[in-house]
Amino acid sequence: VDWFDAQLRGDKSRLRERPVRLFVMGAETWRELDSYPPTATTTSYYLQPASGLSRTTPTSAGANSRFTYDPADPTPSLGGNLFSPAAGRVDNAPLETRGDVLLFTSEPLATPMEIIGPVSATIYLKVDTPSADLFVRLNDVNPAGKSTNVCDGLARLDIASAEPDEAGALKVTVTLAPTAYQFRRGHRLRLLLAGGAHPRWARNPGTGEPVGQATQLLPQEHLIYHDSEHQSVLRLPVVPF
Repeated sequence: VDWFDAQLRGDKSRLRERPVRLFVMGAETWRELDSYPPTATTTSYYLQPASGLSRTTPTSAGANSRFTYDPADPTPSLGGNLFSPAAGRVDNAPLETRGDVLLFTSEPLATPMEIIGPVSATIYLKVDTPSADLFVRLNDVNPAGKSTNVCDGLARLDIASAEPDEAGALKVTVTLAPTAYQFRRGHRLRLLLAGGAHPRWARNPGTGEPVGQATQLLPQEHLIYHDSEHQSVLRLPVVPF
């Protein structure tokens, strides 16, 4: 009604002073902004050996991790941006305990951290099939160990036409869904990597054939690099609050 009064009657006295209003998950509160996305500081978290995730760039040479995605037993989708009752923030334990995912987890935060806007991850990887997918999810792990999803995204890779570096690694940037989220003090960040999220995204057969026309399914081994030469990284839009 206030908006209609402003547009039709010219009475703007009851409009909000700031045009953007959004809900910050984690803090469970509303924020009003002058614009979206707001001015943010890009904060980088690097994948580390021993499943770590930290602000420090990796120093080890040749460090890597691997998993195998089998389209005959595809990694399932769990929560997230869906048009169904299964959408939203959920306990990710059923996903994180599978053998076809990798987890990289930070130390507990000493102070709260709030992110608003687009999130991305640049991952160096090598895959042994003509095609593959890379699913990336950012999770929040509370002090009790419960891990819930914040945002995610998937990149479909055409391995056959890609140009790897001398080590055979491809540089892939995955755009995760924009978010507004506060990680509370004592919580940890977790980055989850997988080869798919079925049926939210159609499974990649690995053969290079069109997804809907594939006649066979190939398991896909993903080698994830996180060394001094291949700094796989999560980038977050951190804002003051």
